[in-house]
Amino acid sequence: MRPADWGRTLVRGWSSAVWYAKALMGEDRYRQYLAHQARVHPEATPLNEGEFWRMVYREQDLNPSGRCC
Repeated sequence: MRPADWGRTLVRGWSSAVWYAKALMGEDRYRQYLAHQARVHPEATPLNEGEFWRMVYREQDLNPSGRCC
């Protein structure tokens, strides 16, 4: 493998690891929410990001069964 190939492989691996960590932590949930809203409820105005996260945390507090702690 040439040195340039190693660099590309390393960058691709790092990008995949970052994507996985963000998905695992739920960082892409707002983007998924926006895509869902556009697809299923195009006439409705979606929540802004702050409102979305407040809703998520409120629901977690009201229904803690899905969390370990």
